[in-house]
Amino acid sequence: MKPTLLLLATCLVAAPAFADADRCNENLQKLETETGNPTEHTSANEAKMFIEQAREAQARGDTNACVTASERALKTLDQSYRQGNGSGSGPGAGSGNAN
Repeated sequence: MKPTLLLLATCLVAAPAFADADRCNENLQKLETETGNPTEHTSANEAKMFIEQAREAQARGDTNACVTASERALKTLDQSYRQGNGSGSGPGAGSGNAN
């Protein structure tokens, strides 16, 4: 019974590590797609810095740092796009409902 319990515990501990590695790869793929066309926003440079940090962390095998840096890059790009495209782009924007 102990070997089975030990195997189960090992699987439970290893599963999140594999999930994080997948998440790191997925984030980097999204970033490569989204940054294929450089943006005019100044935060694009900040996002590129996070992308480089994520790639370096991935190369070192530091999955947690890769996920953290890649998610920060995605968040930075998302905020940049919202600022650049935000005025008048949301639902109900410019509908004249100001009474």
